[in-house]
Amino acid sequence: ARAGGSTTTAKASPSPLATLYHSALGPVGLAHYLRVFALFDATGKARPGWNWGAALLTLHWMLLHQLWRPALAYAATGAALVWLAWGIDPALLPWPASVQWGLLAGFVVLGTVLPGLYGDALLHAYTEQRIHNAIGASKTIAEARLRLGQHASSRQRAGWQAAIHAVLLCVAAAIALFSGNRPGAPHHLGADAAHFHSTCQSATGPSSAGMSATGGLNGCARKKG
Repeated sequence: ARAGGSTTTAKASPSPLATLYHSALGPVGLAHYLRVFALFDATGKARPGWNWGAALLTLHWMLLHQLWRPALAYAATGAALVWLAWGIDPALLPWPASVQWGLLAGFVVLGTVLPGLYGDALLHAYTEQRIHNAIGASKTIAEARLRLGQHASSRQRAGWQAAIHAVLLCVAAAIALFSGNRPGAPHHLGADAAHFHSTCQSATGPSSAGMSATGGLNGCARKKG
């Protein structure tokens, strides 16, 4: 509006729902989420988008926004993949090493792309539920905002989480590096022991065929001694 030769611009006040979103989400990524959530609410449908935090730092992002069930499912899936890749003798798996690496890479890609595409929609659904619960448990909007703010993200918590996750990643990388057990890497211990036991039986004669593995190895050692 123009009055007295000067121009003043009236700033639209945020809607009550936007203020609730603000309280529920906290300051981390707030502008992005308010813009995306407003689009979801206007169209009445949550559509795929892209969220770099959800894609590249999925578990950190889920914990920051207290998405406990998705975080638990994601962590359990990741732990299972790590166990399959580094905890099982590749000889026991029915696929060659190239297929094992391909499957692992495919799971990593899916674990990055899917959270990136649907992270905003997931957070929107959980935030709506939290707002509904807060309003039901409060007498006023102000009280509901206080309730929501108690569980909102914060930059301080984001920093602590990032530091903890960096340490855990370093520990996991060190374990994987020094364990010597990677997808497709043969486990020589069992084969070497079997070969040694067979050699021992040949050296000690048929009488050692009924001996136990430990006794046979001891007998072979005494024979060679």
